[in-house]
Amino acid sequence: GIKYVNAKKHKVKNKYPIQGPYGVAEEGDGDMYNKGSLMINTLRHHLDNEPLWDTILKDMNKQFKHKIIQYNDVVSFFESKTTLNLKPFFSQYVQQAKIPVLNIKKLKESESNYEVYFDQCVPNFELNVYINNEKNLINTSPKSIIIKGKPIINDLKGYFTIKIN
Repeated sequence: GIKYVNAKKHKVKNKYPIQGPYGVAEEGDGDMYNKGSLMINTLRHHLDNEPLWDTILKDMNKQFKHKIIQYNDVVSFFESKTTLNLKPFFSQYVQQAKIPVLNIKKLKESESNYEVYFDQCVPNFELNVYINNEKNLINTSPKSIIIKGKPIINDLKGYFTIKIN
């Protein structure tokens, strides 16, 4: 499943957000389907808890079956099930056209330390990323983390771009 979803990354142009304007009969861009599946897969790996993920999907199906729902319904639902602040996550992937950029920057004052942070994000965006086989909660700058030794990104399951400086 992951290979199938990740194969869609190169098809997404990120010209428009998934969410269009409310109250306007405007058909969205075709990107929304691939970008949406990549976003859901990224959230799944951010949570990193398959039993919880399975429960969330089943409960969501039960709660919203045969209903018309809106953006805030989905965000509130996921926040209630995870006890996480997911507003920045959903805002980034649903309401913004651009995807996050994971910056890896070698620190000048050190030969072996690297600063790692997300850029081109809404405020307070954070995402779990596996670096050097360890899970790290990466935030937006200036809340960066420092990695000793050259960072190897083990997590290619998330939907973000990597920029090495």
